[in-house]
Amino acid sequence: MTVLVALQSLSNYPVPAQFLQTVSVERGIKLDDSFDTELAKTRAYRLLKSDVYEFLSKAPNISENGVSFSLSDKDKANFASKAKALRGEESAFGRVRYL
Repeated sequence: MTVLVALQSLSNYPVPAQFLQTVSVERGIKLDDSFDTELAKTRAYRLLKSDVYEFLSKAPNISENGVSFSLSDKDKANFASKAKALRGEESAFGRVRYL
């Protein structure tokens, strides 16, 4: 499995590829890298994952070609909580740069 697939598996909501490319570059991780337990434990990946959760916490409801994607307020709050928790864990090890 690649990092891209791992990030996409966090939710059924379609996170834009441009967003994933941008934040992965900013975190120093390549989307086509192999995803494994060692990478999953890194600070960079955990912060990248928190960036995706943060995006999902603010994601708009969309409809395209008769297909709709939406997240409930409860889902968005849950994603915001996960992002905050990951950043909190990582800030214990040094300053966290928010994207």
